[in-house]
Amino acid sequence: MATIVDFPVQHRIVTFGQPVFARPRRLAGDRLAAAKKAEFKKLLDRGIIRPSSSQWASPLHLVPKPENTWRITGDYRLLNARTRPDRHPLPIIEDLLQESIGKVFSVVDLYKAFYQIPVAEEDISKTAVTTPFGLFEFLARTMNYLLRDLDFVRCYQDDILVLSASHEQHLQHLRELLTILKRARLFVNWEKCQIGRSEVVFAGYLISEHGFKPPAAKVEAITRFPKPSDSTQLRRFIGMLNFYRRCLPHAAELMSPLTDLLRGLQKKKEKLSWSAQADEAFERIKQAMASAVRSAFYHPGQPLALHTRRLEYGYWCPR
Repeated sequence: MATIVDFPVQHRIVTFGQPVFARPRRLAGDRLAAAKKAEFKKLLDRGIIRPSSSQWASPLHLVPKPENTWRITGDYRLLNARTRPDRHPLPIIEDLLQESIGKVFSVVDLYKAFYQIPVAEEDISKTAVTTPFGLFEFLARTMNYLLRDLDFVRCYQDDILVLSASHEQHLQHLRELLTILKRARLFVNWEKCQIGRSEVVFAGYLISEHGFKPPAAKVEAITRFPKPSDSTQLRRFIGMLNFYRRCLPHAAELMSPLTDLLRGLQKKKEKLSWSAQADEAFERIKQAMASAVRSAFYHPGQPLALHTRRLEYGYWCPR
């Protein structure tokens, strides 16, 4: 795999104050072996990292991947505290989904996309990661600017959605996309792509020509979620539900007893005082998730009906 040359975008890290430096963390045997023998050698060979003598150093962090391998990165919390925030917003999920109307879909996954956008030369030293076997810095980071002129493409983080009205048009769209990726020396991970399908999973939703809904794996994860014992677990459960609330009729009404449990709980992992009403709400919302509805695409110019209802704790307005 070649590294990116003359890429039109560079990742900038604008910092303030003195450099931050951390000691290397001890790693469990399997993680140390994976980092040193496998992943680090690949990244060195491909020119994604290089040995460093930087004044900056963040601890090594290994993220497990579904295919039983590890993604190597750094624990950059100290660096983030010295970095001026990038105000470029993520796409609003609702808008992104509503703009994904088509009949034939593909989701293109880039090979190790996390590493495929180059870091600006003057900022490379700030990416340095300290390990039990040396200090290394990253030459590359992550993508959107490149595909800005393709109106049949939607990007969300590292995923690229291609949508078309027919199979013939879809082939042409894929050719255009792959030509641009090849020119920029971005490489596709074909094993993880979804190509030429009537429905695909993108941005956490199952998308088809009829609309979007939670994918089966996410429905199962929520319906099997154990009863939370503390505030951190309950906030995680509610966060999962909120992500799919556009497909859950009466979501606010169903979740109200659960959000009431969190009132006055400011700290992490505070114990919960479950009531019979909250117990019932927990089971009802999981049942609602199991039968989550498909949210249809909105077509401008078509009739639109709003049905509103005032509740004790807000307003309900399905579309």
